[in-house]
Amino acid sequence: MRKYFILIILGYLIIFTIFQGETMSQKKLPAQIQNYRESHEHVIINEYFNLLSIPNVSRDTTNIRKNTEFIKQMMEKRGIDARIIETKGKYVIEIQNFKNF
Repeated sequence: MRKYFILIILGYLIIFTIFQGETMSQKKLPAQIQNYRESHEHVIINEYFNLLSIPNVSRDTTNIRKNTEFIKQMMEKRGIDARIIETKGKYVIEIQNFKNF
């Protein structure tokens, strides 16, 4: 379950990085996504494995916080303003602004 969630997040972040506010025809979109993925594959895989290397056990609040910080940094690297909200030991990432959209 966690892997699918992380893949979805990474997919959205990759797409946000590609577009950065530009409009494109639908015919060009799949090719641009594929080109971006192919040219950045090593970086994407490394980032994914770095995220997976952080333990994700709900009782381990220290590492859950690290997971949250890592995802927040991924978002910020792609121009998404985000902040972490802690609620009863749980962490939520609130998206505040898309700089490039």
